[in-house]
Amino acid sequence: IGAANAYVLTLASSFTSPVSATVGYFTGMTIKFRAGNANTTASTVNVNGAGVKDLKKADGTTALTAGDIATSEDSVFRYDGTVFRKVNAATAATESVAGVVILPKQITIANNGTDANNDIDFSAGNFQFSDGSGLATLSALTKQLDASWAAGTNQGGLFSGAKANSTWYHCFAIYNPTSGVADCGFDTSVTAANIPSGYTKYKRVGSIRTNGSGNILAFSQADKYFLWKTQTEDRALAAPPLSPTNLTLTTPLTLSTMAILNCYLEVGSASPNQILITNPGFTTAASTTNFNVRDASSSASVSGITQIQVLTNTSSQVSIDAASTDGLLQVLTAGWIDYQL
Repeated sequence: IGAANAYVLTLASSFTSPVSATVGYFTGMTIKFRAGNANTTASTVNVNGAGVKDLKKADGTTALTAGDIATSEDSVFRYDGTVFRKVNAATAATESVAGVVILPKQITIANNGTDANNDIDFSAGNFQFSDGSGLATLSALTKQLDASWAAGTNQGGLFSGAKANSTWYHCFAIYNPTSGVADCGFDTSVTAANIPSGYTKYKRVGSIRTNGSGNILAFSQADKYFLWKTQTEDRALAAPPLSPTNLTLTTPLTLSTMAILNCYLEVGSASPNQILITNPGFTTAASTTNFNVRDASSSASVSGITQIQVLTNTSSQVSIDAASTDGLLQVLTAGWIDYQL
């Protein structure tokens, strides 16, 4: 009962209501009702005479806008101790079974179109919690790396500290089980060690890096593939090493990812060479090569370029070994594949 924007609810069954004019609301209390009138602006609710409370969007601060309460579907709100927050629609049954994502809608990240140096756009999607205890749905949000975390879109996203130069940040979708609110943000910790208070569930959805000026490097994402808009020269053109030598790449730190490398090798007419680039933990003789250049006629210097994929260690390193030091080798990091998403 009640008019649009000022909803008055009474229990529609023989069960006894847990709240009344003398027994107030309690944190975590959920209400579900089918409105007789759609809302047109900010709204309130009074449940069983327990008192008038504001109805808010899922972030708990933004007032409802026209159509947030419809007459064609049930509306669900959860009390956070101050206001009733709107509970986002549940993931479709075709997307999950018993809390396990069957047909997930992946959350992806991208440089923001207005402030690409500081902001990241998170797409709408669902995510399974890292501990496997359930899943939640995230609305599309934009978060600012250069500001401390605050709930909602176009708000700060950094869980701890200040934005730093030449630093890797991991991107997380996060969930507060008490309020039922999902949000997102950034942490230098791969395990979201600095996650905001109340948000106990999370899922890492990608990683980003700042350059020497503190700007977010431009990238593109397709599923688990991340490609730099401008590939990084992680090894300048120089003589290749004769013994296994670690090379640090521009790939996410503290993660083992599949680096996508463009490799250039130039040798003289009498200097064929073989190069092995591999995970530092699996270095073998360079005779088991994944890159070689050889001039069959031995009449001129030759060069070649190839793209290879190599598993890094958690220090973003690969190992390079050559059959000889003859020639010049250059390694460019084009991107990486993040199989841990």
